[in-house]
Amino acid sequence: MISLQDLAQVLGGTCVAGPDTQIQHVATLENATAHDLVFILEHKQLSRLKTITYAAAIVDTQIDTDTPHIIVKNPRKALAETLALLYPTQERAFTRHPMSAIDPTSQLPDTLAIGAFSSIGAQTQIGEKTWIAERVSIGINCVIGKNCLLYPGVTIYPHTQIGDNVILHAGTVVGSDGFGYVPGPNGALKMPHIGRVVIGNDVEIGANCTIDRGCLGDTQIGTGSKIDNLVHISHNTVIGAATMIAAQSGFVGSATVGNQVQIGGQVGVSRVTIGDRAIIAAKAGVTKDVPEGQVSSGFPAWNHRDEIQKEAFIRKLYKQHRSSKNA
Repeated sequence: MISLQDLAQVLGGTCVAGPDTQIQHVATLENATAHDLVFILEHKQLSRLKTITYAAAIVDTQIDTDTPHIIVKNPRKALAETLALLYPTQERAFTRHPMSAIDPTSQLPDTLAIGAFSSIGAQTQIGEKTWIAERVSIGINCVIGKNCLLYPGVTIYPHTQIGDNVILHAGTVVGSDGFGYVPGPNGALKMPHIGRVVIGNDVEIGANCTIDRGCLGDTQIGTGSKIDNLVHISHNTVIGAATMIAAQSGFVGSATVGNQVQIGGQVGVSRVTIGDRAIIAAKAGVTKDVPEGQVSSGFPAWNHRDEIQKEAFIRKLYKQHRSSKNA
């Protein structure tokens, strides 16, 4: 529980009325009660404040009400900070389970929590306050940093390197072989993959993702990047820092993605380079390099402005065609 005035200080906002109002829970506009804090994330929601009951609100503009509220520059950022404050991560549910298998040559701190039926290979090093859930498999010669969360069913192949504060959600596989084969008269000849996966600090990877090890070099995920569920990253792909990738996207081997890139859901990326701060719209097929800062969409992907003009032109032609047939 925190007072509205103290919360305003944490959020860097301005408290308007009711500084002593005690905040314990956050609720949606639909479910708020007289004890709840609500957030206005879009200006069209402002009118809802006149029709609901709530204890206080977070907004980004002055509102005509006597109800306590805080004015902030970015309500969405304030929501994330408030939720982290009021609902901290639960304490780890276990320490070292006796049914886990730990190689005696691994280097583990006393603070490491390990769930049942998990295994840690030889010469692997893991940092302090890392939490490993049930049925996690970690291969030999891995390095995993401090304060990481590995949820049930995560598999980490040998020689993988993972930084601090990394979250791997359930079912994700890191370090499997890439899809590399050489066609031959007797079928495909497998290309051995001897590279690694290297993941930076503060990375979060969703459930059931697959990240292939490099063939010769490394597959890399940059510091602060966030990857949604069901994403496939092929061998030798390099993802920059602070990049965000939505669900069901896939990357061909040796793709290069810059820093602070935003990639929508179900995007396919070929062996191309995507520049820093580029935005790729959902369902795009990226077959050519994308310049820094460009917004791209369509298949094959190109400048988003050209894509929407093309779609408008096609629809206009179709409507003319349909009108002529019905005339």
